[in-house]
Amino acid sequence: MFLEELVKNPTSRGLELDFNKRVADTGVMLGHDCFGHDVRIDAMGWMGQPEWRKMAAIYELCEAGYSEQITLGTDTYLKLLTRRFGGRGYRHLTENVLAQCHALGMAEKDTLNMSVYNPARLLAR
Repeated sequence: MFLEELVKNPTSRGLELDFNKRVADTGVMLGHDCFGHDVRIDAMGWMGQPEWRKMAAIYELCEAGYSEQITLGTDTYLKLLTRRFGGRGYRHLTENVLAQCHALGMAEKDTLNMSVYNPARLLAR
């Protein structure tokens, strides 16, 4: 496996920009997921990262030239994350997150890289 095929999920490190940049500089793809997970699940001892914080970190990474190494995702794996059960659902990324990226002034090429071109490159291998 080539290093650039590895997808690393850095969100467990609290969206530390320096850590994300060091990981990306090795050539791997940064997988930022769990958009729409701004819920608290006490039984699991889990609290999702605030969405504004993820957006700010991803914006900074794109400004630093890393958009060709980022993928975005929702990771909708619990019923309570689906729209039917009160969550934001699978469409949250395409309907809301990308619109927020554009509202923040993120370049269209960056959002296309993260949501279309990078996943397509990974899946083509």
